[in-house]
Amino acid sequence: MPGRGFDECKDCEKLILKTIDQDTYNRMDRCYHCQINFEVDLKAAGKWEEWVEDLEKQRWESAKKEIKEIMSEMKEQSEKQFDPKIAYAIGNEQQIKNKEQIKRETR
Repeated sequence: MPGRGFDECKDCEKLILKTIDQDTYNRMDRCYHCQINFEVDLKAAGKWEEWVEDLEKQRWESAKKEIKEIMSEMKEQSEKQFDPKIAYAIGNEQQIKNKEQIKRETR
């Protein structure tokens, strides 16, 4: 088990220390060389294109989920910002002003 703060390739269990390995590990949980070998094996088996399509679907689903979360948060915030009591108070004040103006005009 690596020390805290060090990542480990899930295939070869090599510590991820190089930048190129870290970039690949962040996306695929493998070091750069294991990821290349994995993709070569997929291409040899004729499954690489399907794998790429699955990755794209996962990315889109993740993006849709994130957008839905953001939209629901925005909706909740907007609902909290609108206080019907304030709207009623403004409406009542306007009615009072209207009544006073009608009284002045009729005198």
